[in-house]
Amino acid sequence: MIGTSLGDRIKEELTQKIKTFFFNGSIRSYSVAFIKLGIASSIQIQMQVDGSLYVKYGEKVNSIFIFSFLVTSIAGFYILVWYNQEKVETKEFKDRFGNLHVGIHLKRNKSNMYYFPNFLLRRFIFFFIPIVLIDHPAQQL
Repeated sequence: MIGTSLGDRIKEELTQKIKTFFFNGSIRSYSVAFIKLGIASSIQIQMQVDGSLYVKYGEKVNSIFIFSFLVTSIAGFYILVWYNQEKVETKEFKDRFGNLHVGIHLKRNKSNMYYFPNFLLRRFIFFFIPIVLIDHPAQQL
């Protein structure tokens, strides 16, 4: 970095940290909020299916939108990892999307790169099946 000023180096470092924080922070926040959003929207959808009088029109629209967003986000994470599978172990990918694979040994098994989308899919099944099949306890098992 000869010939660059201290201000330029600080600016470059801060820009890199902001990018890292934005993507990794978003991934971390999403993984925490995913189960809460899923349970809430699933309950609302179940109430709609049962014909509850307590569900307002706006709640119906919001719950369907949130539920659809959760489903498409799982597919989006699969696509993100699949599209970047050659880059998953690079420093640039880890700096930007490192929270997808925190603590996962990617070299042990090629399928480990899909850990985060699989994690979200398991969570989705975890909250969706018991809520939708609430009247059928035997099928929940």
